[in-house]
Amino acid sequence: MIVKCDLIVEFPLGAEFYRTLDIEVYKKFLRFLKSLTCFSIEEKCSFCTQRENCRYYQFTGNNFTKCPGIFMKVDRFGKNYFLPKEKKIFTFYFIGNCEKYSDFTEVFFHSLENKLWEHPFYLKEIRKERLEETLMKGNKIEIDTVVENKPLDQIIQDLLNDYQTQYNFQSNFSCGKISSMREIKIQEDVCFLGTRKIRPIGKIGTYSIKNIELPKFLLEIGIGQWNYLGGGKFAIKNTIDKGSN
Repeated sequence: MIVKCDLIVEFPLGAEFYRTLDIEVYKKFLRFLKSLTCFSIEEKCSFCTQRENCRYYQFTGNNFTKCPGIFMKVDRFGKNYFLPKEKKIFTFYFIGNCEKYSDFTEVFFHSLENKLWEHPFYLKEIRKERLEETLMKGNKIEIDTVVENKPLDQIIQDLLNDYQTQYNFQSNFSCGKISSMREIKIQEDVCFLGTRKIRPIGKIGTYSIKNIELPKFLLEIGIGQWNYLGGGKFAIKNTIDKGSN
């Protein structure tokens, strides 16, 4: 099960941000969660003797060495300038047993006291839904943002295996062999999350998925180990919905 939470805010006076807004809000949200769930906030996870029992360490995928179970929809080229009364949707995903933290999004936004940095905002609406494991079929898949340098079917399966072992995410899906049609090597800027320095170095490309069915929720959350930084966004060409498992 994957829970999606949309929090819609309005900037009554407008706003302008100078960094990727989604990532900066995600950093704030992680600091908020860490203050509530971490045994030793000032200590690095790698040196903490209590990390195996720490909830923060667990839902961040062992401090981002694996795929986190709580993350946001990130658009690295998203809008950072808002006119007066313009709205922005912040989208959060909670994987498997991380669903129990989904109500923390509302608490987090209230804790900001109606300001994102110096910009006033109103929390206008909260929407929550579960993403279904509807299957899709098409001729090819186009990866638009970075994934790791592994076969695409392994990338997808590793993500779902991480979700199953880390967060008790249940899925009957097993990815068949996916053939590469075109690949381009790319690298992203360094990102700091908590005590981790992360620099995605990988690829984008086009792949053949004839006779392969993919879960539709992957379109929402992205694939690969950097989906929490906006990686693994893709489109399926000649898509056919096949219904739920």
